[in-house]
Amino acid sequence: MSAPRTGPRSWCFSARPGAAGARGSRLAAPLLVLGALLLAPPAAGLDPKRALTQYVHESWNTAKGLPQSTGLSLAFTRDGFLWVGTEEGIARFDGATFTVHDRRNTPGLPHNLS
Repeated sequence: MSAPRTGPRSWCFSARPGAAGARGSRLAAPLLVLGALLLAPPAAGLDPKRALTQYVHESWNTAKGLPQSTGLSLAFTRDGFLWVGTEEGIARFDGATFTVHDRRNTPGLPHNLS
């Protein structure tokens, strides 16, 4: 019978199979994230040269023409319309007004829920 090994262990030696690989993958993940951040293009954001008061915040609700105030889904189409899906129907926004499509005025809709 051979004597147990004594002395310093190598940093990659492990009694558990695959443990050295796990240590390597724990190091690889942060390096991968760091590399992605360094290579990513700059994010588009607010123009720092403009004052915050130059930006507009607008909210839409039933008073503005939505069939319901809670939007469940949004879609922006190539022709420039914003579609908002609500539980009471869908609405098409042209930049100024909403056009509501529901079971009453659009017979093809089986129900109002989007």
